[in-house]
Amino acid sequence: MAPRIDLTSFQYPVYDGDTFLTLYRERWARGGLDLGYSFGRVAEWRLGYEGGYLSLKSEIGSISELPKVAGTTGDVRMQFQYTTLDDPVIPHAGENVTFSTKYFHVNPGAPEGFPVSELKLQNFFQFTRRSTAFLNADGGSSYGFNAGIPAFQLGGGTRFVAYGTNELQTNQYVLGQVGYIRKLRNLPPVLGSTIDLLGVLEVGQTYQLPFGPKPPHVPGDVVGAFVVNTIFGPVEVGGAVGNYGHGKFFFQVGRIF
Repeated sequence: MAPRIDLTSFQYPVYDGDTFLTLYRERWARGGLDLGYSFGRVAEWRLGYEGGYLSLKSEIGSISELPKVAGTTGDVRMQFQYTTLDDPVIPHAGENVTFSTKYFHVNPGAPEGFPVSELKLQNFFQFTRRSTAFLNADGGSSYGFNAGIPAFQLGGGTRFVAYGTNELQTNQYVLGQVGYIRKLRNLPPVLGSTIDLLGVLEVGQTYQLPFGPKPPHVPGDVVGAFVVNTIFGPVEVGGAVGNYGHGKFFFQVGRIF
């Protein structure tokens, strides 16, 4: 049994191609409860409900073609996960499969109920003591339904790193990642575990929403970074160069994969 409460407020830019349009503020207040079953140490299945209140609006100017919505949200969700990864932060061997599907009976801006599904596949192959390759694939869809607020917000973080946070807003996408991890040195135990070099090639496809700016049809980028796995969590410093004129240096703490 897994209860949870989520209170979130964050800001991100919205673009039309290379043109900056506005800054959005997204606020969440929601809770949920899952009931499930664990299959040993490698898999789990869960079924639950989550709901709350969501507000999404522009904080700079007034752009009529972009949505300004607020209201209640609620969905029934099911998730299955199978994992044999040898490390939750910097894996070197194993695989992970996560499939989730939801049915929203209410969501701000959506004219009717709709389903959303997402599949994530990760495979890591260690071929020397210090070298690991990985091949990952993600995909998601709202099956042609209008989700109101975009079902998937990609860009920055761990998916399409060269793009801005949530720059790629879509109701359907696919993403492939090919990468390499090289262990550079071990850290003293009191500081953490390792310093690693990470390289990733990403390519995918996004689809036009019924409103708002058109996302790049085939986004892609190349990422290079150093990852320090400290006792407080992973710290990543690097750079990314993408198509459609995207590129940036970045620093982030937290999830890598």
